[in-house]
Amino acid sequence: MAKTYTLTEVAEALEADAKSLRRWIEIEKWDLEKQTTQYDKRIKYLTEDQVKHLATVHVRQWPPKAKPAGETPQAGLAGKVSILEDRLSTLENLYPDLAHMDVVNALLQSIQKLEHNYTELFNKHTDLLLAVHELQQKKPGRKPKQAGEAQAQGED
Repeated sequence: MAKTYTLTEVAEALEADAKSLRRWIEIEKWDLEKQTTQYDKRIKYLTEDQVKHLATVHVRQWPPKAKPAGETPQAGLAGKVSILEDRLSTLENLYPDLAHMDVVNALLQSIQKLEHNYTELFNKHTDLLLAVHELQQKKPGRKPKQAGEAQAQGED
């Protein structure tokens, strides 16, 4: 599956404004009518090869420099979601077994419940063992030993 980028992502990566990018696409005579997501026909994308070509022709860095942490662009979020939906749909078509993900998700939820129940039971069991240990230390007629007292008497 070829990597694709929304026009917003391309403009940001090539450090060009949207108007320049659209002009570059017109110069290349690329028809993007078929390069839309199936969920939102307004969102157009370019393939990685197309982006590399634009970067070469217009002397732009490709791949782009990594952004510093904390600089997350929000402008192209809708486009990214739409492309991800397309990719998921393609995967579901390629691998029909993924259509049974509801069964997998139900199993995962059951496993999570079991893990939670196990943790609760483990904690209760630990609490009970600690309580039994405390009761054994407080037997009538027997004084509980203080820390270091066993060593002073030569006991282990």
